[in-house]
Amino acid sequence: MKRTLFAVLMLMATVTVSAQSTRTVKGAVIDKSGNPLPGAEVSATKGAESTTTDADGTFTLEVPIWLKSVTARYAGKRDKTMKTSDEMIFRMKNASGNRQWILNAIGGIGIGPGSSRGDYSSSLGQVGLMAANLGKWGGYAKVYWQPAGDEAGAPNFSIGATKRVYKGLHVGIGVGFVWTNQCKNQYYQSITYPYDYATSTYDYSNPSTYSYDDYYAKNIASIAPELSVFYVLGNHISLSFHYAIGIPLDDSYNSSSNYGYWGWYSTSYTRTTDDINHNIQLGIGYAF
Repeated sequence: MKRTLFAVLMLMATVTVSAQSTRTVKGAVIDKSGNPLPGAEVSATKGAESTTTDADGTFTLEVPIWLKSVTARYAGKRDKTMKTSDEMIFRMKNASGNRQWILNAIGGIGIGPGSSRGDYSSSLGQVGLMAANLGKWGGYAKVYWQPAGDEAGAPNFSIGATKRVYKGLHVGIGVGFVWTNQCKNQYYQSITYPYDYATSTYDYSNPSTYSYDDYYAKNIASIAPELSVFYVLGNHISLSFHYAIGIPLDDSYNSSSNYGYWGWYSTSYTRTTDDINHNIQLGIGYAF
């Protein structure tokens, strides 16, 4: 009888000690958008206990009561370790350093000289698309058009590199080939000398002069340094801002002269100014 009672007491003590030496951890493994990750491995950090998540991404794991942390692993995601608690939610990030693709529709305006040098009264609307791969370091490419103007439909290109400066916030520096609105100055002058048929000579002392000096806007091929800012709002909304300075490649001076048999002489030149243009664009799109 005494032996039986002793055995029962020993069994109860063993069960009690066993119950006090473990704990049950429950939770889920999800991606950054909150979608469940079935088949993810959840294990005791530096321990032997492990399990895998169910179809809905949940798990239950019994671990030693002294265990300080639990680690989750999933293919294509970065391992994540968390302090042990009764309820644990592992939100996994991409293994590539949390990189994101974004695709934005962009719209903006190009501001340049109008009817005279330094007169920034001419502007053209711009529309296009921009794609970027964002991470710690990344890059972007952009193509856009001007629906109206002398070079309507001519594509403009820009590419650049990006750097993450804060969670969801990236800055970029790039360069582009664009068409910018420039002021062209055209000058024409004609001088006519009377012809004396009696002596068959010109009277150079009494010239007749006609001239005009005209300015007009014209799109010119330009190189455009660019500053961009990208922001991913939440998980899927992407915003961007772009500012470029168009520096004309054609700062030219062309002249010509003509002589006529009937006593006239003309000269003309066309001058393209070196005024810079300002391109400002905003974008909104989808991050995935």
